[in-house]
Amino acid sequence: MKTVTLYGVSLPLSVACFLFQFITYHITCGFFAFIDYYKLLPNQKLHNSDHKTYTQLLPRVVFNQIVFYLPSFVLLQYLGVAFCSFEPKISIWLFVADYLFYSFLQEIIFYSGHRFLLHSKWGFQLLGHELHHTTKGSVAVSQHYMAPIDYLIEIVITNMLPFFFMKKTNLYFEMFVITLNTITGPWDHSGYKYPIGESSFAHSMHHLRSSCSFGGSAAFTDWILKTAYYFYGYTKLPKVKESD
Repeated sequence: MKTVTLYGVSLPLSVACFLFQFITYHITCGFFAFIDYYKLLPNQKLHNSDHKTYTQLLPRVVFNQIVFYLPSFVLLQYLGVAFCSFEPKISIWLFVADYLFYSFLQEIIFYSGHRFLLHSKWGFQLLGHELHHTTKGSVAVSQHYMAPIDYLIEIVITNMLPFFFMKKTNLYFEMFVITLNTITGPWDHSGYKYPIGESSFAHSMHHLRSSCSFGGSAAFTDWILKTAYYFYGYTKLPKVKESD
């Protein structure tokens, strides 16, 4: 496997890629934790429903990332699927087309596993999704707060499986989509509203109601299958007991 030297240490490319997204994820979550703690954007906060704090959620999050996510990076490099090389060079148009195809596959995989397995009558408890739903979508780091099987379905398989169906990509593309996922996940779980998009509102609605908006950030599956919150007539988040 190809390696890269960082601070005098030789690491497989896949491990270096994992470390980059790991740092990016925790910088993003740390930023949201900072503005939460000091209440810097109170008018942008949709709700503050979580009673588990950033520091309480963090140990399981880091455990999941090291034990489950890191090996998936290494496995894809070992199999020659991704995180292998900066080649081949691809045009901007192919880059965009690859991104759209990856996003399409990712959304279908995420929605299918999330709605039909994790939210099934048997799967919610058996597969451990109930642990993730002890969080309410108002603490960014809670995206990776999951039971092991849930984490494998929602994070590892969702983000890695699309690469198996794609023509050979390069490290620039692979890190772009992985890093984008690394940022949008905490974004959707932060409980803040933004000038563009409504993915955070939709995911807060999912966490607080549990019966709608099963898709990821793209959420076109919710629109096609009519499971988005607005198809149920929901316009506001349900009233919940706010945390201090």
